[in-house]
Amino acid sequence: MLFRSERGMMPTHIYQPARRFFLTTFLAGSTWGLLGFPGLVTRLLAMEARDFPQGVQKLQGNVFINGRPAALGDLVGENDVVTTGPDAMVVFVIGQGVYLLRDNSRFELNHASAGGTETGITDLIRLYKGKMLGVFSRKQRKQIFTSTAVLGIRGSGAYVESEVSRSYVCLCYGRAKLTANAEPAIIKKLSTHHHEAPRFIYSSGEKLIRPAPVFNHTDAELIMLEALVGRKPPFVRQGGGGNGGGNGGGGY
Repeated sequence: MLFRSERGMMPTHIYQPARRFFLTTFLAGSTWGLLGFPGLVTRLLAMEARDFPQGVQKLQGNVFINGRPAALGDLVGENDVVTTGPDAMVVFVIGQGVYLLRDNSRFELNHASAGGTETGITDLIRLYKGKMLGVFSRKQRKQIFTSTAVLGIRGSGAYVESEVSRSYVCLCYGRAKLTANAEPAIIKKLSTHHHEAPRFIYSSGEKLIRPAPVFNHTDAELIMLEALVGRKPPFVRQGGGGNGGGNGGGGY
């Protein structure tokens, strides 16, 4: 686990051995405590940029896509709903975005188009319940809707939790626009390199958006998710720790 107290990040020249270590340990389940799929590790380490696998890459417990039990390799696409039960989790790839959905979660994907071009398409991710870690390409905008907030991002990594009256957002790196549902006219702009600005967003109260700690997600998970589509997080790519400089891996 590599957070604020361990800011000496990996130089680029040792990233590939580190990538091998993380893929082997995490996908084999030594840290997640999950059943391993060593064949997947071999494919990931050998793949070319054009060969990234799509769909479900790892799952544990009761995971459903549109109400049907999910299996390895199942694709997740527009208008699909992914749900997880207690003690369940699933990792899936959609295009160049990678998602880790934790237990007791409900994920829904839709698209919105502006201008009739690919660059005008925005992925609408609805997470009104549960916990999700996601890493995304710069090529497409994402809007993440929770019970209390909307997060607009592109080319970033983010962890989100959604409860009835409170959400949690950690923009792990990149840039984003954050609004509270109860006060949509006020937009908070976030720019981070390494978890500098986690926030709680409440449904009511005098201060709707408040500072929060970093919890329930790790840098190792971010490295593993990015590796599934041949990328690495900016705190690894740039060989330095987060310093609040706001030069994260993406622009909104």
